[in-house]
Amino acid sequence: MPKKNAINRIIIFFAVFILCLSAVSAWASIFQGLAERLDLFRDRNWVYNNVGEPDSVSWNTTFKAELEMYRISGSSYFDWYFVSYGLDGRINVLGQIYKKGYMSGYEVCDELESRGGFPAGTTGLGKIFRIQHTRTGRSIRVAVQDNKKLGQTVVYMLTQDAWERVN
Repeated sequence: MPKKNAINRIIIFFAVFILCLSAVSAWASIFQGLAERLDLFRDRNWVYNNVGEPDSVSWNTTFKAELEMYRISGSSYFDWYFVSYGLDGRINVLGQIYKKGYMSGYEVCDELESRGGFPAGTTGLGKIFRIQHTRTGRSIRVAVQDNKKLGQTVVYMLTQDAWERVN
């Protein structure tokens, strides 16, 4: 039971960060009630109906899929968030790009570990943690990367399908 509570706290940690998102550009806006529901396994129609169209879309060679990018304005924590969809049309990659200097990858990793995240190795994405998705009970991966090119910390949440495409 304590392990499940720790995993739930990890998910709550990410939900709190997503809750802190305010308005996106003119194309899309995220309200606090909506931000807490933006989650892996939501489908493209849900995102477009509730969030709006992305600010940009680009091919990502790491995920072998398009990433839909949403610019965040007014957030104290993030500059961007991004999603990618699997063949079933559901989100299988959900990520956030922190504002420069807000939180280092090392600090995010410490926070995940302190909340019971299980370190599962490293890849080109950075340090990987395995957690259980609270809403669905499915196993997901969380990758934390200090992106040198951007000079910012990037956090990726990946479903098993997305994880298999990366490896």
